[in-house]
Amino acid sequence: LANPSGQSSEWGKGFPHIAEWMETMFGEEQLPYEQAWLAYAYANAYAGKPRRGHAQFLVGPPNSGKTFYNTFLLAKLFGGHIKASEFLIGKTDFNSHLFEYGLWTVDDEAPSARASTHISFTSKIKEFVANPEFLCNTKFKKAVRIEWDGRLSITLNDDTVSLRLMPDMDMSIRDKLMVFKCHQFKKFDLGFRKRAEAEIPHFAQWLIDYETPKELAELRFGVKAYINPEISDMLSSDGRYSHIQELLDVFRKNYFEEDGEEQQVLGMGLEAPSLEGSPVVVPFGRQGQEPMDHQEPLVLSNDDSCGSLK
Repeated sequence: LANPSGQSSEWGKGFPHIAEWMETMFGEEQLPYEQAWLAYAYANAYAGKPRRGHAQFLVGPPNSGKTFYNTFLLAKLFGGHIKASEFLIGKTDFNSHLFEYGLWTVDDEAPSARASTHISFTSKIKEFVANPEFLCNTKFKKAVRIEWDGRLSITLNDDTVSLRLMPDMDMSIRDKLMVFKCHQFKKFDLGFRKRAEAEIPHFAQWLIDYETPKELAELRFGVKAYINPEISDMLSSDGRYSHIQELLDVFRKNYFEEDGEEQQVLGMGLEAPSLEGSPVVVPFGRQGQEPMDHQEPLVLSNDDSCGSLK
């Protein structure tokens, strides 16, 4: 791990280039979450008591500095990094070499077209964040379970194809992620790396001294999860169940009174009115199949959402 300078200071003092880089890349709204996530990870690791934390996704345009942030700044703080893409996307089950590092990275990996691969990737991300022990596989040796509390940081371009590598947001994983929209930093030059490297001890000291604000603190992972709203909207529109959401939204808009008078539709399965006002039933199971006794009704209300289950 990087050694702190031992000289406490305020944000940016002693590390102006790193501070400006992070301020530009993360922006005013996101920066406090990244500061809190990074300080919690580094300070506990430096104290010899690493704690579990969120998986981080850095999403932005090409040449925005997100990969350099992973492989230089974070790697310097955590004593190096290792690419974990082959294990996380299922190309190999051997992972013993990964546990020698505290930081795993994935850099703009091409997403798989197979749904099973994506589900497996999502499950591994959840396991990475939530579990204190992992199965360690070495060639020609018996697998063993080991404790590991490192961090995972993944970079993605912000196009729709690259975003398909994001975990499946329908699998109760949102509370385990930090997803940032990265903005381009345009002040990189041939001397930037050297200047930033000289500032790392001062930045490390600031991380040691950092106190998480109450509004960002959380017991389980130290910091509250964060998902950039724009990225979240893009993921929702391309999710596995987005077509159902769109269908419900169409029904809602065409059924409820234009004057805003509150109405409700109750039904089993997916039951909603047609455009002419007569009921239409689209069953999830076989046509004509009776709903089970414990099945809850779907409630569509005249509000800003497409519907809710009550």
